[in-house]
Amino acid sequence: MRAIMFLGSVRDGRMCTRVAKLVESQLKAANFEVEVFDPLVMEFPLLKTPVHFSRDPSQIPQWMHDADQKIKNADAIVVVSGEYNYTIPPALTNMMDHFAPASYAGKPAGIVSYSMGSAGGIRAATHLRDFLPAISMAAIPHSLAIAEVHNVISEDGTTPVPLILTGALMWQSALLSLTAHL
Repeated sequence: MRAIMFLGSVRDGRMCTRVAKLVESQLKAANFEVEVFDPLVMEFPLLKTPVHFSRDPSQIPQWMHDADQKIKNADAIVVVSGEYNYTIPPALTNMMDHFAPASYAGKPAGIVSYSMGSAGGIRAATHLRDFLPAISMAAIPHSLAIAEVHNVISEDGTTPVPLILTGALMWQSALLSLTAHL
């Protein structure tokens, strides 16, 4: 199975790479091949014309056509998101909005949120529950919310906190289950 993991942060000192490493290890343990779409690495331009609205597809960079095809071929989508001003980071929506809802159609989506505070990015996760179905995905019922991420997940994506590992396994199981049924 193939999963695309969208990262949501481009901030200096961002924590999404720590969380992404933890999530990627969970996905690989469930036999997913994981490709990370990182807005800091891929440098999506500020959205003016989505790939599917382009009048001349030859004007869209090849890497964007390739990314669109990878989304279409994925079995699941995973979103790793911090919280910016109590909502979804703009880099995340900008990146995801480059592609048509048809590219995401019917795919199960797992939400992983985090914050340096006590809420674990849950407000962004709540907004993602509205956003992902709007672009044709089915969000799994379980989210993984990680509070005080800087204290509980190391730079290599490991955690000594059993509750996070248990939550990650429950989240992984829910994603795997929905992926198998869609």
